[in-house]
Amino acid sequence: MPKRKLDSEALPGTAVRPEVLAIHDELISLRRHFHTFPELGFKEVKTSAKILEFLTALGCFEIKKDIATTGLTAVFRGADPDSCCIALRSDMDGLPIQEECDRPYKSQHAGVMHACGHDGHMAMLLTAAKVIANPDFMKKIKGTLKLIFQPAEEGLAGAREMVKQGVLEDPHVTEVYGIHLWNYGQVGTVGVKTGAVMAYSDRFWIKMSGHGGHGGVPQGTEDCVVAAAHLVTAFQTIVARNTDPMANAVITVGQLQAGYAPNVISDHAVVNGTARAFDNTVRLNGKKRMEEICAGAATMFNVKIDCNYVDGYPATVNTEAETAIVAAAAAKVAPVVSPQLMMTGEDFSFFLNERPGCFFFVGSAPGSAGVAQDNNCCASV
Repeated sequence: MPKRKLDSEALPGTAVRPEVLAIHDELISLRRHFHTFPELGFKEVKTSAKILEFLTALGCFEIKKDIATTGLTAVFRGADPDSCCIALRSDMDGLPIQEECDRPYKSQHAGVMHACGHDGHMAMLLTAAKVIANPDFMKKIKGTLKLIFQPAEEGLAGAREMVKQGVLEDPHVTEVYGIHLWNYGQVGTVGVKTGAVMAYSDRFWIKMSGHGGHGGVPQGTEDCVVAAAHLVTAFQTIVARNTDPMANAVITVGQLQAGYAPNVISDHAVVNGTARAFDNTVRLNGKKRMEEICAGAATMFNVKIDCNYVDGYPATVNTEAETAIVAAAAAKVAPVVSPQLMMTGEDFSFFLNERPGCFFFVGSAPGSAGVAQDNNCCASV
């Protein structure tokens, strides 16, 4: 394949650092390696080994591995290491998706694919590590840098496990930063915003049971399909009628399963989905209304309804001062834009619940393809 240019001519308005330009072929090679061999959450054994090999070759001696099963960290201490400790994080896991493209570096692991940019995140953080490890660069560092390679972002809360195991201590992290490649942003731009940038991402599993029967003799039955259909439409009124129209919320029913045959009234149904919000008050109101609607439907249709609402990732909320730092730094190399936000979830929120910091977006929509407007695989949980 022809090499892509990575310079200001190829990306107007950008000013890529020369030490990064010098190793951009290696960055591409790393990204394609990780893309070829994706692994699922908490199973990133070979991925972790590759990262460890790369860091060791740089001369990084302060490395901790096997954090939250497959995670690892690398620490670089400057002239005054106790003055501050800034953490930079990359996630490592792929998704349970079959890759269907025909590239030389397509996934070699059946049913697993890097469809959310984590291959690029790892390549970028390792490239940053190579720049940082240069003695001339290390002379410029005053405090401490900690690189965090995190497992299991995709739904398994690897960040939470790393926090539990003390990843933000020894040395004590004072600020934490993360990025996401973003197909909703033009390549060559950086999306930065203070406040909430990713949503609370909860799940619900609802089971119904009743008394089935023949479709031609409905009397005496307890029809779970009718009850389930009511729930699907009633849940939408939570957003339309129980939520401030100036707020953000979405409830999606992604699974509805019931029945045996066209002429049989079902004695069971399952309704599963996700509820999202940026604000916790909005989220808790939605949760309360969902439980009330389930209770009302159980009485209305005389069926048993078990509503299991599970709290998911918290909202990812950037702190003001750290967001300003990112915006100022990014503006030196690329245009800074307001990112197009989605109500997707990110477990980087567990880091931001513990420390100030910023999660920002690196545009990855190529000019020829245009910026994504609809659903695609660049989003998170």
